Amino acid sequence: MIFESPQWLFALLALPLVLGAEAWLTGRDRDRLARLVARPLWGRVVRRPDERWRWVRLTLVLLGVAGVVVALARPLLDRGEKVKALRLAEAALAAQPANRDALQLRLEILTQLRQASGNLNESGWLNFGIKQTQRQLDQLAATP
Repeated sequence: MIFESPQWLFALLALPLVLGAEAWLTGRDRDRLARLVARPLWGRVVRRPDERWRWVRLTLVLLGVAGVVVALARPLLDRGEKVKALRLAEAALAAQPANRDALQLRLEILTQLRQASGNLNESGWLNFGIKQTQRQLDQLAATP
């Protein structure tokens, strides 16, 4: 497997370490709490962490996954495997719809596919995808 940016591989390898540390810290905190308060009373005594922190962690993981997928798609595009690269770019966008790199890669792939297309129906679909992707990029640029 070829990465455009090998640094993403290290980020991918760090994800299990981060998840393991999170699980260990959670277990440690529960054990400490169990020494102080009986489990049936936890609901009355213990306040749960704010829900937004869960979303922050999830967003960071999705950013890492989307970055790795984009790093895998770019070399495929360079080798001429446009359809596979497009599938990877769309997978990254499914994980994080506002990923600027994935949107730019998708726009580049769709433009290359349209230039190579000789089918009117296919060209229409590609033009729609290009306009939609360009609109999303413009919205991201307008957002501070």
